[in-house]
Amino acid sequence: MAMSMPLHAVTYFRGYVDGVRNRFISDEILFELPQHITAGHTLFINPRHLVISRERLPSSMRNHYAGVIVAMNAIGEEIHIQLQAAAVLHVIITPKSSQEMGLQPGQAVWASCKSSDLTVI
Repeated sequence: MAMSMPLHAVTYFRGYVDGVRNRFISDEILFELPQHITAGHTLFINPRHLVISRERLPSSMRNHYAGVIVAMNAIGEEIHIQLQAAAVLHVIITPKSSQEMGLQPGQAVWASCKSSDLTVI
């Protein structure tokens, strides 16, 4: 696994909330938000709240992003994944999950998250 990229505990994007459509819009990516979030300029997402899968999951999650794994790091009991989607996303999963899915750099995958897992300030 590549050991060359720095990873952050939290991924964030700068942009604005479109309260009419319940979306956070940045220059890079769009996130569906819960209705109670009506303002803010920075969106935070914990990489442990992103679900990675080999195919788009049929679920109630509101945010789905197709991308390619560009790097993976084994750090302690976690696998840190850098995914190039509409924007760079950081995902943290267990080694068992990575092994079961056979994840490798260069592989096309999906990252998904619930709108309630997003924080906007």
